[in-house]
Amino acid sequence: MLIVRLLPLIFSTILIAAHIMRFYGLEAAILMLLLPATLFIRNLWTLKFWQVLHGVFVVMWIFVSINLVQTRMALNMPWVRLAIIMVVVTLFTAFSGLWLENKKIKQAYNHKNNES
Repeated sequence: MLIVRLLPLIFSTILIAAHIMRFYGLEAAILMLLLPATLFIRNLWTLKFWQVLHGVFVVMWIFVSINLVQTRMALNMPWVRLAIIMVVVTLFTAFSGLWLENKKIKQAYNHKNNES
């Protein structure tokens, strides 16, 4: 089932939406949560779009992680657990983007297969 194969992508998008809501408000988070609707468009460009988007998300998580850890260190607050969590979130987001290279997912989004 395709939706099960797309769950990592959906979960990582929910994580991003939660982060966006914290800093940019509910409207921006809702827009982010609506973005997975593009997954109903079964073209290979959709997968490429999501891979590029997750690449941007990974870079964003790296910058956010550095900023949060530096802030915690400057305030003499515990930061190691935060750093570990942020590394896991970043790796999961990277995995979600790379997961779209899965053979079955690519077959489902190959427009030539969908025409027949």
